[in-house]
Amino acid sequence: MLIINYLPTRDGTNVDSAILGTSTIASFKSKLTLFNKRVKFMLEEGSRYHGYRNANATASLGYRVVRIVTAYEIMPPGRPAGGSPPAFFPDYLQILDRFGAGNW
Repeated sequence: MLIINYLPTRDGTNVDSAILGTSTIASFKSKLTLFNKRVKFMLEEGSRYHGYRNANATASLGYRVVRIVTAYEIMPPGRPAGGSPPAFFPDYLQILDRFGAGNW
């Protein structure tokens, strides 16, 4: 599993308050670490065959984190999502290409 984290900052030190409010980079990194652990756990638990019925069912899939990449910048915008002010979906293909996800 390759994890790509984006920390929205314009100067590499302070978070972009328009995106994260009053959060700091340190506190946001801490939240991301916890979030990534929970996502890995959920993916593995979700692969248990009839796990809702059998508490002893084992996971069918196991995930191993092979690399974590952290980008200290705003995600590159992709296609418009609408709204006011305008919002954009991230350009996931550009992100994956940039960090060589195809090689992993």
